[in-house]
Amino acid sequence: MFGRGSVKRPADSAVSKARRRLGAHPLEWLFKQVAHPVGDEAVAGCFWRGLRVVAADGTTADVRDTAQNRERFGLHHNQHGFVGYPQLKAVVSRPCI
Repeated sequence: MFGRGSVKRPADSAVSKARRRLGAHPLEWLFKQVAHPVGDEAVAGCFWRGLRVVAADGTTADVRDTAQNRERFGLHHNQHGFVGYPQLKAVVSRPCI
């Protein structure tokens, strides 16, 4: 039953296709359930001079060079015109505690 060849390997695109079918609603629901500050002013390190302490980080990833991605993410340009691939840029911030 669980031997070699008994379970068919899913296609590489199976996860992305399933995610597309599922849509954003489950992640939106999960975010609303768990996204709230963990610490308050009574917890050491959460605030400094009345301001919440947060950490921020960002990343950039090249995406496939398609017309749809160029329209959505744009292209970089310099003095010679447009260059490179469209890029997805993301920034995340979260409370330190």
